[in-house]
Amino acid sequence: MKEVHRKTMAGLRVISVVLVAVGMCLLSTCTQSSPGPTGKYVLTIQNNGYCTTVPSGVVSVDAGAPTTIQAHANSGFIWNPTTSGWTVVSGTASIVNPNQSATTVTLSAGDATIMASCP
Repeated sequence: MKEVHRKTMAGLRVISVVLVAVGMCLLSTCTQSSPGPTGKYVLTIQNNGYCTTVPSGVVSVDAGAPTTIQAHANSGFIWNPTTSGWTVVSGTASIVNPNQSATTVTLSAGDATIMASCP
């Protein structure tokens, strides 16, 4: 009986975690499936603390259009195409050359967050 109870409780925990995640997604804006009335999406640009980005923070971008992004390594660091790069944190974004410090990103399926990781 203990084993059945343990499995049931474990299953309930998994279901609870999934329901909480779905609920949080519904309460916040997970991603937009279509651009807002202005044909724009929200792009959030982060970095790992070893570089700065242009643009940075939260910016409005044209849906489906490439947006130029740049990362500049902080003093004492260099952008290394082998270890540095751009990654998609959330949403859907297409980064043309993720290992280059200057490249373009396109949002065509909703809002997204990207991150520049310098060494």
